[in-house]
Amino acid sequence: MPRTRSRRPSRDHDDLCALIRFSFDEPARLSPDEVRARDENVAKLRTTCRKGGVRASRALLPRVHRLADEAARRLLLREAPEVYVTAMPDLNAFAATDSKGHALCVVHHGLVPLLSDDELLAVLAHEFGHAGLRHGGRGDDSGAAYVYGSQRSCAGEVSADRLAVLAVGAPTVLTSALVKMTCGLSADELSIDVDAVLAQFAHPDNVDEDFDGLDSHPELPFRHWAMTRFAATDVCVALAGGNGGEPFDAVEREIEDRFHALDEGKAFVCTSELVHQALAWLGCLMIAQDDRVTPRERQALASLVGQVWAEDVCDYARRNGLRAVDRRAREALEPLRHAGLRTRHRIRELLRELGARSRNVVRARRILGLVTRELGRD
Repeated sequence: MPRTRSRRPSRDHDDLCALIRFSFDEPARLSPDEVRARDENVAKLRTTCRKGGVRASRALLPRVHRLADEAARRLLLREAPEVYVTAMPDLNAFAATDSKGHALCVVHHGLVPLLSDDELLAVLAHEFGHAGLRHGGRGDDSGAAYVYGSQRSCAGEVSADRLAVLAVGAPTVLTSALVKMTCGLSADELSIDVDAVLAQFAHPDNVDEDFDGLDSHPELPFRHWAMTRFAATDVCVALAGGNGGEPFDAVEREIEDRFHALDEGKAFVCTSELVHQALAWLGCLMIAQDDRVTPRERQALASLVGQVWAEDVCDYARRNGLRAVDRRAREALEPLRHAGLRTRHRIRELLRELGARSRNVVRARRILGLVTRELGRD
């Protein structure tokens, strides 16, 4: 469900993260075992960095230390996370945080001389945002979990980019840093023409038919566009101390629509197919609980999932019985454990609608109980 954005000033970093978080960037729902595993991984990473990297301090890395402190100040953090610079061949930075909010940021050494002060500040703010937003968690990369994980990761990048915009005041700063990270060239060799770069990345020939269409980061043209649209909102303008701007909720819907088209819409299509299948089996389980399906019930199910699906699942129930339908319904719900809040809410709303149309309100409550047991509460 859409959230109402408070226009009151942010009191701290958590307030700021909640205010600007992209609507599809839902906090990960982790089991106690997953929380413990993440905390152990963060602890191991911290030990590795302390042994094999250099912490950004005023004495050892004064420039990185100064920019980290400035990023923390602009993002309303009480203090900057631990920042370590490590010798790595690729140009990258990442952050991690444990369940208690203890965060650290790792910067690969090539970024430090490559980026200007503003660019490095933007990258640090982006990574501090990942930490404050508690990104990261599930490591399951199979089946639907991989699809939802990719979608969640891309949504998290949109949120973290917004914090970079707030820290440096303009989307072009982070974009120029990302361009430098892509080619490895400094400003001495590279002319940052954002429009020219985005035209190259957005070229229609940039299609790899062997690629599965899913990635952990959105494409650069989308990221720059989404940052530019966010910068024009009343929320961003107010956070920068100004007045005016476009209504945040309207811009958010615009970004949502284009986000759905990322990766040729494969994540969106996958979700739609999984929801459709689950609703067909759950709906059949609902209307066939008395071992018979009336014309009204069949028509109500057909209006929800289509004539072919309705006929097939009802015929399956007639031949194999309710126990088999129950098993298929639970199997269909399994991949949706990784789905976002909106998808789970949509399934519940459509089942309530089916219960009302087929005059099976009591049975609908039982099926909703099954959904809650399998997917958890919203």
